Amino acid sequence: MRRSFALLLPCVLLATCKGGDDTEDTGTHDVLPDDGVLAGSYVVDALVVGEDETLVAAGDVVIEVTGDAPVHIAGRIEGQTRDDDQGASITVKATGDIVVSGSVAAGDGAEVGGERAKGGSVTLETDGELDLSEAEEVAAGDGGGGEAGAAGGAGGDLVLEGETVRIEVREGYLAAGSGGDGGDEELGWDALFALRSDTGVVSWTSTAGGGAGGDLEITGSIAWVGEVSDLESVQPFGGGPAVTPGRWRCGRSPRRGGRGGGPRSRSPGPCTR
Repeated sequence: MRRSFALLLPCVLLATCKGGDDTEDTGTHDVLPDDGVLAGSYVVDALVVGEDETLVAAGDVVIEVTGDAPVHIAGRIEGQTRDDDQGASITVKATGDIVVSGSVAAGDGAEVGGERAKGGSVTLETDGELDLSEAEEVAAGDGGGGEAGAAGGAGGDLVLEGETVRIEVREGYLAAGSGGDGGDEELGWDALFALRSDTGVVSWTSTAGGGAGGDLEITGSIAWVGEVSDLESVQPFGGGPAVTPGRWRCGRSPRRGGRGGGPRSRSPGPCTR
């Protein structure tokens, strides 16, 4: 699992970062907070995250950008683990283009949080072009591990939508979340049958089911950046099999399921560009 760390810097998000007024009735914020710690919904005119900036999603975050200027994320937007053990999800919606040259990473589920410890999802949605060709990482959160005898949490989903989605031909920088491992529990014969052998309790370890891997969904025309022929050996989507040129569209669950009871992630479907 990823370990999140953040350097909180003053916000340089154009006119969108001023203070903390809420829009009445809806509970939607109309500015981003100065300290860069986000939770809830925001409707802003523009969004630019500088190279040296980190925005932290302490809870689920939805940022809707209504202006026509491109959204540019050169720094980091990263999710934390919520108080309820789930990973924080991150959603950015825009009418103009979205360009990511930094990273957007949702929060992981709590390390031992069980089925409730789901990884956070990442959704990037635009009416224009979604350019991820220079991104460092765009990744959903991994599910947390199960407590003793309990299943692990499911991995988060990665949802990408644009008229055109630009993806570079390089290894594994886009990823849905992996499912968390099931928890181990030592079981004894005496617990089941109230019997003891002369040599003591006979015991074994039982592992609960692993969490399901998250889904990857891409809506729009994919524009590959780089040598398309390399797609036979290079996989931009972390955890999945190498793809054949011209056959990848969106697929499902390229990430693994958690340990215990076998992988539960679904296989990528047929793909078209």
